[in-house]
Amino acid sequence: HNKALFPDEGFAMLRYFCLGDWHTHDEYKHLTNEEDEIMKTFVSEFDSLRRSAVIEIEQEIPESECDSLWEGYYSLVVEKYGLEGLLAW
Repeated sequence: HNKALFPDEGFAMLRYFCLGDWHTHDEYKHLTNEEDEIMKTFVSEFDSLRRSAVIEIEQEIPESECDSLWEGYYSLVVEKYGLEGLLAW
């Protein structure tokens, strides 16, 4: 919708990481196709990384550190993938 340049794997990670029964316990196989099965690996790896990152963050990040992370890293990712504005799908 907004011409984002995310690869298909990236969109799958964002859409499906919350479906743990699917990517961790192999549930709902009757609802998937071959492409879904390929994407499952990426989604599962992303969810594992996300969970370990959440565990590592035990305190609130100060506003100044958030600004620094945005300016030094995340704004470049937004620019790289053409996400000026909100992500729409």
